[in-house]
Amino acid sequence: MQGQITVVSEQGLFINLGSTAALVTGQSIKLLGQAESIMEPETEKVLAAFRPTLATLLVSQVMNGDLSKVTLNSPESSVSIERGMVLECERLPRTVVLIPPQWESGEPLYHLLGSHPATTGRRPATGNVGPIPDFRPIHAPKTS
Repeated sequence: MQGQITVVSEQGLFINLGSTAALVTGQSIKLLGQAESIMEPETEKVLAAFRPTLATLLVSQVMNGDLSKVTLNSPESSVSIERGMVLECERLPRTVVLIPPQWESGEPLYHLLGSHPATTGRRPATGNVGPIPDFRPIHAPKTS
C-alpha cells in the first residue's frame, strides 16, 4: 500500500495513512525516492520502474483513519524529507472473528438452520447449538 508525506514540521512527520489502512504503532514504512526506469539497452523500451528505499520510518501514533505520525527509524542518516514523498507499507494480517447471531432458547431455529420440519418432514440437525425447542410452523403470507 502506498501513501505520502503530508506534513513536515517542528511537530513531526505526518503521513496520509492511518487506521483505515490498518496501520499500527511501531509498524515500519519505507520512504521511497524518485522513480527510476529499467530500460532495454537496444530499443530503449521501458521494461519496469522502481523507487529506491531512502529510509525507514516508524509509526509513532495513529491519529485517525487517514493520518499517522511517524519518526525516522535511523536518525543518523541524512535524508531530506519533503511533503509529497511516496511511502510504501505492507498491510499486516488481520484476524476476523465471526460471532454467531444472538439466539434465545424460545425461538425456532428454522431461519438459522435452513430446514423447516413442515417442508422436510424431519427435525433439523442440532449441531453444536444444543437441543432445539418446540417447532411451531411458520406460515409465509400467500402471494397472488
